Amino acid sequence: TSIPQTHRGLQRLSINSLTNYAGACDYFVIVAPGETNHKDTGILCDKISYQDRTWCRAEQLAHGCRRGVENMYLTADGGGLEPLTWDWIKASFQIFNGRLTCCARGHVGMEQCDQEYLVTPVLGKCGVPIH
Repeated sequence: TSIPQTHRGLQRLSINSLTNYAGACDYFVIVAPGETNHKDTGILCDKISYQDRTWCRAEQLAHGCRRGVENMYLTADGGGLEPLTWDWIKASFQIFNGRLTCCARGHVGMEQCDQEYLVTPVLGKCGVPIH
C-alpha cells in the first residue's frame, strides 16, 4: 500500500495511521525492484532508493519499535528473502535523514513539510507521551 498523494485529507489520515499499520504486522518484508526508473520522475528505483525514502524508514521504525527487528526481511533483484542487516536497520531508523519528494519539489502548494506531519505518529509509536 502507499500514502495517497492527491487528496491532502486522506494523506494526513494515512500518515497518522502509518505507524500503527506497520507496527501491527507480524513480518515486515521489503520487496524492492532491481534497477528500474520511476514511471513519473525517471529517478532510479532499487533497494538503495527504498531505504533512502523517509516514508519507508518510518514504516521500518514503526515495525521495529513494536515487533522488534528479527522478522524484518528484504527481497530485491529477484533474489530470495534475506534478514535485514544491522547496518541497514541503523540507517533506516534515522528517518528524518531520509529523502522526501516534497522537499525535492520545494514544498510547492504545501502548508508544511511532510516531515512535520510525521512527528506525532513517530513519537507516539516510540512511546513518547503526546499531549
